[in-house]
Amino acid sequence: MNILRLILRRQVKKAGIKVSNGSEFNLKKSRLERFLQFEIDNINNHLPKVTLPLKILLEHPEPSYICRDGTKIKMSTEEIKFISTLIPSIEWNSVKLPIILLRRRDLGNGAYTIAESMQNLYIIKKLLGEEKSWWEFRYTNPSFVVYKPMLKEIRKILPSTSVIGIA
Repeated sequence: MNILRLILRRQVKKAGIKVSNGSEFNLKKSRLERFLQFEIDNINNHLPKVTLPLKILLEHPEPSYICRDGTKIKMSTEEIKFISTLIPSIEWNSVKLPIILLRRRDLGNGAYTIAESMQNLYIIKKLLGEEKSWWEFRYTNPSFVVYKPMLKEIRKILPSTSVIGIA
């Protein structure tokens, strides 16, 4: 039993996890945290390995992306063309698709934020009725939380070019 504790302590020390001397609770907590992180990573296997710029996707005949687990997901060309109408062409390289909506429990029940870029945030706000132009919007300091009713609307309009993840 003492040998196992010694081995475990060495592994924890190598991992850079600080543990008070002899504290089994802290060792268990660090294992639990690692397990939860592993599970969250597995849940998010459907997220893209790399998000792609809108400009490249507009030129591609069959736009798609590769998930973390290796599966290939096709995106609708109609949705991509629709997104391109929402933002000036000069910003197409900065728009990353698919748009990732991250579930954030720390912000409350049913709260989501938009990952990646401010351009993606503008597209989502435009879908939900934003009246500012891109040129007005980009000089603001936007912080925006999407809630479930808005999420349903976004997913109805952009089912193949948006994806939900868990933070």
